[in-house]
Amino acid sequence: MRRHGSPDDGGGDWTPAFADEPEKRRIANLLLVTVLAHELGHHAAQQQRCDPGLATERELRADELSVPIVRELVRDPRLAPLHARMRAIADDLIAHVGVDVPAGELRAWVLTQEYLPDTPAKYASLHLARQRRILAEPPRDVAGACLAGWRTRLATRQIVAPPGTLKTMATWHDTIAIAVDPVGHVWAVDYLGDAHQRHQVRRLDDPSVPVRTVEFDGFIDGLIAFSDQRLALFDRMSATLLEGPTLAPRRVALDAPDAIAFDERGELVVSHRTNGVWTAGPIADPARWTLRDDTGDERWGDGSRAGAIGGPTSFAVRGDRLVFFDGPRAALRTLSPSGTTGTLAGFRRGQRDGAATEAELFDVPAIAIVGDGSIAFVDQPLRDTLAFRILR
Repeated sequence: MRRHGSPDDGGGDWTPAFADEPEKRRIANLLLVTVLAHELGHHAAQQQRCDPGLATERELRADELSVPIVRELVRDPRLAPLHARMRAIADDLIAHVGVDVPAGELRAWVLTQEYLPDTPAKYASLHLARQRRILAEPPRDVAGACLAGWRTRLATRQIVAPPGTLKTMATWHDTIAIAVDPVGHVWAVDYLGDAHQRHQVRRLDDPSVPVRTVEFDGFIDGLIAFSDQRLALFDRMSATLLEGPTLAPRRVALDAPDAIAFDERGELVVSHRTNGVWTAGPIADPARWTLRDDTGDERWGDGSRAGAIGGPTSFAVRGDRLVFFDGPRAALRTLSPSGTTGTLAGFRRGQRDGAATEAELFDVPAIAIVGDGSIAFVDQPLRDTLAFRILR
């Protein structure tokens, strides 16, 4: 331990003698994880209504609810030695600063003292004392009950459809816009860069299919596909239907759509997002599906009506079935006309194939419901990489 200045004025350098700079950074990252776990504890307490009224009690409750997260992490063989080292450094700091609390008395001490110590060094040592204590003492019964409810709540957000398997079929480089049709073919559109605003439309999964050229005067927000002779481009104000062997364009005026899709008959389905409400439906029935973005509302789990989702970023429909990508939560989900939601895969951000309950998703710009019931979609794990994936 190196220190300069008086421990009473808090103006010295209390940097522990780390083994090296990489160790210092790893321990700093581990401490950040404990802080995030504490904030998750606050969220769990608020959602389960077991958040105490007193400010200091709220902080201690968040500590208690963070215990399972931190304990699970430090069980990892790769983190256990680092955690032991962090505890040794904490003991050293606490010994020099002198802010420690006897075992079993942390709660009483915090409730009877000034919550913020008068120097940064004392505050740091108190924080470390709290971390050390919560890992040594089990949560109180009330916290355990709160956690039990939280686990049940989390379980309602998991897979509710019959478990499927996610598999990546192919990868490509990025394009302006991409679409998947109901047969599972993948389409892309690219700008040719000439004065006539010409674009080329091509099949990514079969380069032997002739590339066709279309003119589109506008900014392309998306491409959707129903077949090789029925595609559409849209630019938030209108859609241009591309029809027939030559993909002849036909303009369709729309009211600033958030996204569009084709239904099972090849008709347009349009979505809008207004004041926290997401609606989708054919032009003649624009609110056939409705979703409310009530992120603070307790109804957001699967099976709830009008559950909070955060808003779909892409979607596909077939009959009454609507499948959408929940961007904020990296999940493929379903929505019925009655407003009931369900989860097909995800709630983990990344890119991993496997069982739907373990699969990871990143960003899905294109989805299709294939005739056999599978979900074919394009994931974008990197800026210039596209992965074609199927959930069966």
